[in-house]
Amino acid sequence: MELFISDLDGTLLNGNAEVTEFTRDTLNRLMAKGLNFTAATARTLASAGKILSEDFWRYTLPVLAASLVWGIAYVLYSVIMGHMGSDAVAANSITSIAKSLLSCLIRGVSGGAGSDRKPARCR
Repeated sequence: MELFISDLDGTLLNGNAEVTEFTRDTLNRLMAKGLNFTAATARTLASAGKILSEDFWRYTLPVLAASLVWGIAYVLYSVIMGHMGSDAVAANSITSIAKSLLSCLIRGVSGGAGSDRKPARCR
């Protein structure tokens, strides 16, 4: 994976502290082709935040929405399990333990699978 990092002032932004249409179109075209892009700056969070806030919200909102849906589903799962009776709760407890043990086994095997490889060299 390659990552392109650009400074803001004098590189990405013009003299008016704006991204020109040419720069925006060029970056969008390159990112559509798979370029990984980020900006680096020595600006404070307050001044850089004004420039980068659009990207922040574009990438943050889907993550927040997914977390909200996950949280609601988790609460509903607990409510449904609470209404099913003691036999269903006991069966779910046993299944949960088996799932946790299997998950630990799979993570251990997958983690150990790459442990004998040499680290990749920087290019």
